[in-house]
Amino acid sequence: MLVNCECCGKELERANWQIKDNKSGKFYCSMQCRQPKPIHRCDECGKEFSKSRLTKRTKHTFCSRKCFGKYSGRARIESGTWNKHLKGKRLSPNTEFKKGVLLPHAKPVGSLSVRQHHDDSPRNWIKLAQPSLWIPLAHYVWISANGEIPRGCIVHHKDRNTLNDDLGNLELLTRAQHINEHRDEYEVALRLTRLAKAALKEFGQLPQGLLASQSSSPTAESRPEPT
Repeated sequence: MLVNCECCGKELERANWQIKDNKSGKFYCSMQCRQPKPIHRCDECGKEFSKSRLTKRTKHTFCSRKCFGKYSGRARIESGTWNKHLKGKRLSPNTEFKKGVLLPHAKPVGSLSVRQHHDDSPRNWIKLAQPSLWIPLAHYVWISANGEIPRGCIVHHKDRNTLNDDLGNLELLTRAQHINEHRDEYEVALRLTRLAKAALKEFGQLPQGLLASQSSSPTAESRPEPT
């Protein structure tokens, strides 16, 4: 049976049961006809436009960003803001920050700091210049003795203590060599993690021995950090 769209009048073919089950007696050819977009008028150019919803409920509506910019710029000029025609003028030269002046809590050049990022081990950092130029102390020691670190190489701690930055404890490795150096440690950590997941799944808790082993081993899920 043919029926007409309530909004646009287009002829539609509907089955008898669809007509019988439709209590309102209204039929629509699409969602656009079922929920037509409201018509708005731009407050700047007067153009009518349709939009499903306004992004922000305000007392003004605009058809484009260009119209919004024109309206807001004119409104600021007409309102007479306090900083009009003051661009580039220094209103408080006695209390403003001076170029090159350091903050009171700034650390002097040569200061040391211990930092720990994410799952990495704690490392010593040294300040080389103001206002905030820091590098790892291991890199500074190596560069001072042997020159620049080649690209793709890593400064490795031989005794695995990342806070021991003596020159005799440092060596230069490629990334491939560094991964092979730590491979056994992370394979052990990976096995411990798998055992922990199996124990949690079966018993709901970790055995005491396995818990102590995990707390003293590196994270299995993380990548080997440069040492």
